[in-house]
Amino acid sequence: RYAALQKGNLVFQLKKKYFCVFNFIVTMKLFFRIWVGLILLLGTAGVLQTFGTILHEFSWHQWDTLAFGMGMLIYLALWLLVLRHRSPFWSILEHELTHAIIAALFFKRVRSINASRHRGGRVAVEGGNAIIALAPYFIPLPALAMVAIKLVVVPQYQSVVNILLGFLTVSHFLPLFQEFRFSQPDIQRTGIIFSSILVLFFNLFFLGLILAAIHQPSLSIPLYFKAIWQHSVGIVAKVLAWLKAQTIMAVPDNALP
Repeated sequence: RYAALQKGNLVFQLKKKYFCVFNFIVTMKLFFRIWVGLILLLGTAGVLQTFGTILHEFSWHQWDTLAFGMGMLIYLALWLLVLRHRSPFWSILEHELTHAIIAALFFKRVRSINASRHRGGRVAVEGGNAIIALAPYFIPLPALAMVAIKLVVVPQYQSVVNILLGFLTVSHFLPLFQEFRFSQPDIQRTGIIFSSILVLFFNLFFLGLILAAIHQPSLSIPLYFKAIWQHSVGIVAKVLAWLKAQTIMAVPDNALP
């Protein structure tokens, strides 16, 4: 009986230890997400400021811009006539491939990919994180691939690439409004608030990158990154200055040296 009691006490101690470790991991994970969420919110403000600058300085009447708009209109017309009534197979396949590609970049093993127009899609990955789970909602892979192609295509074919870029850009952002639902399992697992901040930041970031790449991408893309950094640092400085001012105001006058 004594040995059984001793064994039971040992099991209880081990369970208590593992429970404490589990609680610590969950707490640190939550703490990490809160800080990442705050950083992304400040980054979103910087991206929005940069985005406004891009739109203000945008060359609306250049042929490259018109070609980009033409590609957008082609996809929009296709969506209104056909695609809004049913989910195309390639869109489902792209969603699952995005999961798989981002998982591979994080050195996670992709065990299987399934895509069906009628049954939807599923990708099995060993391990995962919020980026892998939410990647299809904020990474327009085909459009970004077209941006990379623009960097090496000769000038006489840039208009054709811009048409394709406009088409692929809308093919990401238009279905996004249909697919991004708080009831989605990926969003539920990651957390609604954190998912919303993450998806908002990266969609604005990549949309700005795509718009910056329409004209002279080899020059405009580095300037885009520089502008985001400068605007974000400026916003952080303003927030820190405001917090410092609030702290000073909260201290009683007789407590100041």
